Amino acid sequence: MNINSCTPSRFLRQTRRRNTGFIAACLCHQVILLLVILVMRKRLQLAVALFQEAGKVLEHAPCVLIQPLWTYLFQFGLVILAIAMLVLCAGFSKSPMSPRNDHS
Repeated sequence: MNINSCTPSRFLRQTRRRNTGFIAACLCHQVILLLVILVMRKRLQLAVALFQEAGKVLEHAPCVLIQPLWTYLFQFGLVILAIAMLVLCAGFSKSPMSPRNDHS
C-alpha cells in the first residue's frame, strides 16, 4: 500500500489496531509492577531507612568516602614504583653476551 493513497482516517484506524497490543502489554506491566510494589512495601521501607541511616553517617564522617581513594592511590603508587624498579634493574644490568666457547 502506498502511503500517499492512505486517507488520514484509515491511517488512524490502522495505527490504533497496531498499538492495541502494545498498550495492553504496557498496562499488564504496570499492574504487575504496582502489585510487586504493594507486596514489597515493608522491604522498601527498610531500604529507605538504611539509606537515611547511611546519609546520617556521611554527615558525621564525610572522610569515610576518601579512604578508598587513598587506598587506590597507594596501590597505584606501589605498582608504578615496581615498574620503575624493574626498568632500572633492566637498564643497569650488563647487556646479554653470547656464550664464549673456551674449550677450543
